[in-house]
Amino acid sequence: MNVPELETPKLKFIGLNESHLNDLFNIFKDEESMKYWASFPHKNIEETKSLFELLEKRIKNNNGMCWGLTTKETPQNVIGFLTYNIYKKNGTAVIGYILARQYWNKGIMTEALKTLVEFGFSNLEVHRIEATVHPGNIASEKLLQKIGFEREGMLRERVYYKGKHQDCIYYGILKTDKRDKT
Repeated sequence: MNVPELETPKLKFIGLNESHLNDLFNIFKDEESMKYWASFPHKNIEETKSLFELLEKRIKNNNGMCWGLTTKETPQNVIGFLTYNIYKKNGTAVIGYILARQYWNKGIMTEALKTLVEFGFSNLEVHRIEATVHPGNIASEKLLQKIGFEREGMLRERVYYKGKHQDCIYYGILKTDKRDKT
């Protein structure tokens, strides 16, 4: 499936290309933004390019999808990143997201994730969308709860990243769940 462009009143979801690598690197090199991400902050743009190439493979193989997030005011600047890491029609999808720190606490990711969720249910025809959160990432937990995800539990030492086994909190939302679609 090709990655369609999506829009909200303030945002655009765009397909990524190599011209966006510097913007992505600026996000992925920031220690605070990467605090709860599954990998360490990027030390150089080659790490970001490797991630970009992995995402291109997922898209090509129809087992993932990603967008750069821009504002309509500055559509040339990628300020965030959204993914469906996997998805299966009538099944489950897993989302991921990150936003440049200077855009935190402005309602941007709330607006973006509502659109991402609706796209998954409507266009990808999934039944369930999951997100995982690292313990301590209170902002991400509040965001998911705000848009209708339910905390389903914590799996002890579920993931191995950043050099150690770590707990992982699971959130889910079903197509049949009530949610604010505005």
